[in-house]
Amino acid sequence: MKALKITGMVIGGIGFFALIVAAMAWILTLLWNWLMPMLFSLPEISLWQAAGIFILSKILFTPGFGKGSDHKQSTKSRKWGENFRKKMEDRKGFSHCTEVKVDPGTTE
Repeated sequence: MKALKITGMVIGGIGFFALIVAAMAWILTLLWNWLMPMLFSLPEISLWQAAGIFILSKILFTPGFGKGSDHKQSTKSRKWGENFRKKMEDRKGFSHCTEVKVDPGTTE
């Protein structure tokens, strides 16, 4: 009974994913065929070509696609930024200034 429920959830998940990809491909097809031929003289595309473009764009432009959550990446970037900032503050002449004093007799 439990295996049947899990199988149903897996099939439902695959169906939902396919429905989302199909909907996004349909929207992409409409937008592409409306804009691209007129703006850039590109050919119109089919629904399958739009699905391929959608999947390819997800792979290329989604940070960490297939590597887990984006939270790990943002935490790593944040730690790197904090370490860089600390190193720059430790160097001479790179400390944070709250006020800049300019001698009125000098021109820059």
